[in-house]
Amino acid sequence: IYGRNPRYSYHSGMQRTRAGEISINADLHHRRISKIELCGDFFVLQDYHALLNDRLRGVEWSRDAMQEALQGISLDRYIQNLTTEELLDIIFTEPIK
Repeated sequence: IYGRNPRYSYHSGMQRTRAGEISINADLHHRRISKIELCGDFFVLQDYHALLNDRLRGVEWSRDAMQEALQGISLDRYIQNLTTEELLDIIFTEPIK
C-alpha cells in the first residue's frame, strides 16, 4: 500500500463558523476529491451540492488547488455567511476541542 494512495474518506469534525456549525465529509482517491459533502446546522440559500462537487471533483486535496478551483464563486450566495476562505479553514484547520 505504501505509495499507492488508496481510496479513503476524510471527516473534518464539527466547527463553529459565522455560517453555523459545519463539518466536511470527503471521499478521496489518489489525493484527489471524488465527492464532498457539508453537514451540520447552517442556512442554505441555494443548492450547493452540485456546485461544490462539479468544481472540486478531481481536484488535488490541497488548500491552494481547492482555492483555485473555487475562485470566482461567492459561496455566500449558496450558504448564508460562508466564504471560500472559511470553507477552506474548516477543511484544513483542526477543530478546537
